[in-house]
Amino acid sequence: MAYAIDLPHPRRVRAPGVSSTTDDFAGPFHRNGGGMGGKTYAELPRDDPNRDSVMTASFLQASLFTSVVAFGVAVLAAGLGIVLVLIGSALRRLARVAESAGIPSAGRT
Repeated sequence: MAYAIDLPHPRRVRAPGVSSTTDDFAGPFHRNGGGMGGKTYAELPRDDPNRDSVMTASFLQASLFTSVVAFGVAVLAAGLGIVLVLIGSALRRLARVAESAGIPSAGRT
């Protein structure tokens, strides 16, 4: 298997089974949508009139990604809560079955 890497642009890495490059994956958010020639906010000169727009776009992108991560954490917490409730109910059911069978519980004497 051969891996092709275009050195002039380090984001263009191709791998077997992957039909697109990492530039395609980032979509319209990659480097301010290409409107500034692929430059980031830090790479723009200080006197560039579009610098404020690029800064706003960059901060908006970071805020949106942060909210996506927060949503994922919330779903993780909800899923973990459901799993713990299921484990607790299973343990209570096992305790009831053991008590009806006459097996002494570890917590009772």
